[in-house]
Amino acid sequence: MTRKIRVLLLAANPFDGAHLRLDHEARAIHEAIRLGNEREALDFRTAWAVRTGDLQTALNEHQPHVVHFAGHASARDGIYLEDDGGSPKPVSKEALAGLFRVFSTSIRLVVLNACHSQSTTDAFHEIIDYTVGMQRLISDEAAILFSSALYGALASGSSVKDAFALGVNRLLIEGSSESETPAFYAKFGVDVRQPFATVDKVHASPVAVQDVKVKMINTRTLRVGNVSVKDGSRADIPHSARQTIDLGDVRADTVDFTNVRHGDVRSGE
Repeated sequence: MTRKIRVLLLAANPFDGAHLRLDHEARAIHEAIRLGNEREALDFRTAWAVRTGDLQTALNEHQPHVVHFAGHASARDGIYLEDDGGSPKPVSKEALAGLFRVFSTSIRLVVLNACHSQSTTDAFHEIIDYTVGMQRLISDEAAILFSSALYGALASGSSVKDAFALGVNRLLIEGSSESETPAFYAKFGVDVRQPFATVDKVHASPVAVQDVKVKMINTRTLRVGNVSVKDGSRADIPHSARQTIDLGDVRADTVDFTNVRHGDVRSGE
């Protein structure tokens, strides 16, 4: 059973005359993910012409694990979105840090694929597990090449660190002079060797259920109190929990009913 890793691309190009091929970037990322061995683990979503008022809404709606911003930024002002009239409106690095702090339990990677965005990622690189920003100007072509290689590697089971390195290497392969523009940072304590697209896989490992009423719905389905079960983790659920969830395809013969009181396991509805 696999929980999808949601990748949300936020695109904004509010400057007249500053044509960015953001649609080409989105298409390149989508195609790179499609070709990856772990493509089923990634769910790629997009939001276009993003206004400042859309930012919180987009994160609330999609609950992404990866936020990819494609557009404009500056070292002083942060990133540029649109106001309600379509004009440029900056969102400061302090504002982004506060926003990502609220969503830090779900967001694991933030990529600001925009010129001079590294100073903005510096504001939240100790909040989010992985951050990628640009140290200086980056061309449209280089931004697209880097993104394509980065997400292609993630969709093939690479760690974020290795995916970043392959993104940089793609620029070198193409003879780009911008290979030193992208910058990567991993929060202290994060295991940078962990394959990103497989970290949320849940296998049918034994689950210990303690001191809670458990109801067998059928031989394939189990309902217990409010709990999130991860790889091989022990599910310690207070008896007072009343809400139920469906563990889906966890096999009944893999469940360890340790310390469940007699009579708490019943067959049928």
